[in-house]
Amino acid sequence: MPALQLHNTCDPRRARPRLFALLTVVLALPVGTVAQAPPTPGAFPAADDATRQEVARELHSAVDAFNRGDLAGYMALYADLPDLVYAYRGEVLVGYAAVRRDFASKFFVGVPASGRPPADQVVARLWRVDALGNGDLLATVTVAAPTESGTQDAAAGASSLVFRRLGGRWRVIYEHTS
Repeated sequence: MPALQLHNTCDPRRARPRLFALLTVVLALPVGTVAQAPPTPGAFPAADDATRQEVARELHSAVDAFNRGDLAGYMALYADLPDLVYAYRGEVLVGYAAVRRDFASKFFVGVPASGRPPADQVVARLWRVDALGNGDLLATVTVAAPTESGTQDAAAGASSLVFRRLGGRWRVIYEHTS
């Protein structure tokens, strides 16, 4: 078996993987909110403020839905496309249905009808939003999740999200989370 296997599951002209290091200051906001850091110079031009605000609203809505235990509301952040890609801890899922099934089984089982208790809620921070030049956006987000001791773990996860404007709204078409 070769050490590297290539899987062509989507149009390579549309794939835009971009990874780079980021340093910036982030303000902590109450649980269920999305903090925004000021734009910083980088490899790609920063998106305009109105676009950053639209992406921040979409993320805020998704985090609120996650904390309420609302899978459908959370999945509204993602494009309902057969070539949606979600990469996490060595696993790559392709397609909206596969991503939805995975999220349902990992993050939404046993959530009370009243939503997650405050000690189990996550907080997302939007670090930057960059224009990729083809109309898509690259957003860098961190998520703080509670630890077993009940404190927020500021390094719970970092994600690169590629957004595409579909139906008048920004939707994730690609996510890599570490």
